[in-house]
Amino acid sequence: MTHNLKDFPNTALEPLGIRALSPDNFFKLLIKSHPNKVYQGIEEARKRWKNPPFSQEDLITCMQKNKLQQLARFIAQHKEG
Repeated sequence: MTHNLKDFPNTALEPLGIRALSPDNFFKLLIKSHPNKVYQGIEEARKRWKNPPFSQEDLITCMQKNKLQQLARFIAQHKEG
């Protein structure tokens, strides 16, 4: 998992039986197979952040700034009222 996919071409990784994924695509796969667990895990982590505390909106903004667009969308769709 890396944002630096250009230095890890799948043609070089395929013989090793692995592939490179961006963090956002990694989370996309996790969300597809375990959406509730992903959401619960992210929420548990977010609620533990105390200094400074992170609201769900803060977390979504942080994810967007860090190239986690799909994950940010997922959290926005499932966020607590």
